[in-house]
Amino acid sequence: MIGTIFGKESPDRYIIVGNHRDSWSFGAVDALSGTSVINEMARVLGILVKKGWRPRRTIKICSWGGEEFNLIGSHEWVEENANILTERAVAYINLDIAVCGDYVLRARGSPLFRKITHKLSKQTKVPKNTEGMDTMYDIWLERSPSDINSSEPMLYNLFSASDYVPFYQYLGVPCGDFGYWFGYGTRSSLYPVYHTQQDTFYWIKTFVDRKFEIHKAMTQFGGGMLLDLADEPLLPLDIMNYALALNSSFHVVASSPKFSANNISLSTLHEAISGFLTASRKFESRKSDPALVERPSELRMINDQMVRVEKAFIYPYGLPGSNQARHVAFNFGFHNIEPGRATFPGVTEALHMAEKSGDWDLVRQQLSIAVYCVQSATRVLEPLTS
Repeated sequence: MIGTIFGKESPDRYIIVGNHRDSWSFGAVDALSGTSVINEMARVLGILVKKGWRPRRTIKICSWGGEEFNLIGSHEWVEENANILTERAVAYINLDIAVCGDYVLRARGSPLFRKITHKLSKQTKVPKNTEGMDTMYDIWLERSPSDINSSEPMLYNLFSASDYVPFYQYLGVPCGDFGYWFGYGTRSSLYPVYHTQQDTFYWIKTFVDRKFEIHKAMTQFGGGMLLDLADEPLLPLDIMNYALALNSSFHVVASSPKFSANNISLSTLHEAISGFLTASRKFESRKSDPALVERPSELRMINDQMVRVEKAFIYPYGLPGSNQARHVAFNFGFHNIEPGRATFPGVTEALHMAEKSGDWDLVRQQLSIAVYCVQSATRVLEPLTS
């Protein structure tokens, strides 16, 4: 089921939010917590529409079927509409398990989502006894600091686990996936009755969210993000963070001794990423011009460039082992060099396969594909004339 609110200024640009409705059993958390949050978002948007409001960009609110059966609903819709989504989809927000605990925000997403995720989490309060921590961001930073930069909270790479997969891995639409989780110390964890018959209304009301205040907070967080993406003249996406994340990914991959042991050079990929870093700095400088919003054609081009950076990393023939997994940079890696870090998955999978087959040319091929994609993203950021 797809509900649409057509945009006023840019109806051909889509901001999509979605969640599946099927479950293994009763599914009060998975997937009804996400369904409840999105239904409430839709109710509020409906009130705004009745008052005469329309978003700048088109909003699509999606309820997927068959997620528990290999993401069938979202996959089929994305594949059927692949051409139009490639051109028009700006971002996808996924709220699968929106509330399964009361400890900390668990955020996964494209590096492009860093800025907007920080902003909305700083604006959202969570009504729990949090020892002086006021906002969702404060709690997130304290309980889930980044393993790269401890002054920021952890934004995980996307995993192959929910309805964002076809959007991100197949088409390269920037995606974010958010939920409030259990945890302890600096670790977050999935809820203990996941995919069991104990996943009931009684369980979530008794042990997680008695007054459904965390559900309210996640509605404010997700709804605010949806409105920002749909209404801000300049898309709140973070190109510089994308470049920094790509550079970090390179160093994770380059830490493997297997490349030098088999006479494989990473210098070309390193040079390409350095070029992308330089282009990203220049692009952010152009984007920061306050008069940009007064130049509609240039503003539209800048917005399109940000979205197309992600799509530049889609390799149409698929990665080794899966023709459905096509994201070269931040896709879920089958055999990552560093556990849990999804970095250049085609290269890391080729390394794993080459150890068994001795075919190191496959590694060189995947490195070439990665270089081509980085160089393509760099060209996407070049100044355009209106």
